[in-house]
Amino acid sequence: MAASLKSQHDHIPSDQTFTKCNMQIERTLSCDIENDLLLNSKSFFPYFVLVAFEGGSILRACFLLSCYPLLVILNHDLKLRLMILITFCGMKVKDVELVGRTVLVNFYLENLNLEVYELVFGSMKEARTKVAVLTGVPRVMVEGFCKEYLNVDEVLGTELHSVGGYFSGFVAISGVVLKHKLAK
Repeated sequence: MAASLKSQHDHIPSDQTFTKCNMQIERTLSCDIENDLLLNSKSFFPYFVLVAFEGGSILRACFLLSCYPLLVILNHDLKLRLMILITFCGMKVKDVELVGRTVLVNFYLENLNLEVYELVFGSMKEARTKVAVLTGVPRVMVEGFCKEYLNVDEVLGTELHSVGGYFSGFVAISGVVLKHKLAK
């Protein structure tokens, strides 16, 4: 499991009693949504088609579907960039955020791995625990679900470039998030 737990403790002087001690514990849990939280998430292609249809049009979704044979032969990074370009180019940021918070949520909930969710998030009910979810797909596709339904503090994912409230279809300067770099 890609979940990791990190804690730091301040040094407690031996001459202080426990009641006077100011102990600060900072815990951060990071969890990969594709590999840990969702079942059957080998490919996010269906989610991209859903965003293209619901946020864009049936023509956009059909074009993305017609590109599938090309996507199969591309490496992961190029495949993700092409799906992002076709799906998001010219779409309103507000429309995509709405699709992420409403339509995609149903599909994420159906694919949620309840065992992992209960194991990971059940232990996070302790005070002062920060939960971050990592994803390689655009953050806007999973942030609404993670924050509203899983109560995570932060979602770290691929950032998209936008101009005047519309997505350009290109990845922002930070590029496609490589989860192993982000986990460090």
